[in-house]
Amino acid sequence: REDENFYRTSLYQAINNMNKKAVELYQQALVFRPNCSYTYIRCLNGMLKLPRKYLNIGQLRRMVEKVTTVAPNNTMFLHSAGVFYLKMDYDPKKALKFFEMASEQGNYGASMDAIRLRFRTNEQYNPVGRLRKLIEKFSARPHHEDAVTQLGSFYLFVVRDLERALEVYNLVLQRDPESRAMLVHKPIFVRMTRPINLFEVLVNEVRVYELKERPLDQALKEGFMSLVAQYFPSLLEQEVDT
Repeated sequence: REDENFYRTSLYQAINNMNKKAVELYQQALVFRPNCSYTYIRCLNGMLKLPRKYLNIGQLRRMVEKVTTVAPNNTMFLHSAGVFYLKMDYDPKKALKFFEMASEQGNYGASMDAIRLRFRTNEQYNPVGRLRKLIEKFSARPHHEDAVTQLGSFYLFVVRDLERALEVYNLVLQRDPESRAMLVHKPIFVRMTRPINLFEVLVNEVRVYELKERPLDQALKEGFMSLVAQYFPSLLEQEVDT
């Protein structure tokens, strides 16, 4: 997308046409089922995943307002409404209200969006307690592992405490050394356009840490590096990025 020539390619045109077609199909669904709140909710949820330039913001706002009157407690709607107010209406306060309402009903995605938004709007916000509650509440994959890795990433990227981060990540690694949550991770506390491989990041961080005066806990280090040697040996061949 950073290459201006991309916008002249057949691939971009194909993506552009697919987005336009998606909007057209959502509009048809709304015409066919004008009084169905479930259709409105599904269409709203889908449309909010499309780029802003293809959408009619006024229409989306009217959809949110309509569903608010007929199905105000639907958890998918509450989450989607939060996304609308955050990304389309630029109202973080209202977005947080809807994220929290959906979170109270057990919507995991809304819970994470609420944590992310609180963190970005309040430098003093500490998400540790809430993340630990989510870890306890969601005991099955994939939410459990995602919540654990998000907590680990808070210690790694924000607190800059590698030992605490490794201790948390181990909660996932002990259950599955090749966890997808570790291999394809997008931390909510750092703005990233694409997921990262936590193993790559951690191998480099462990090696950089060795250059410091205070050594990393030996058992913690050896346990992690032996796991990497067993499952991802090629990572040990990479140069240290300081």
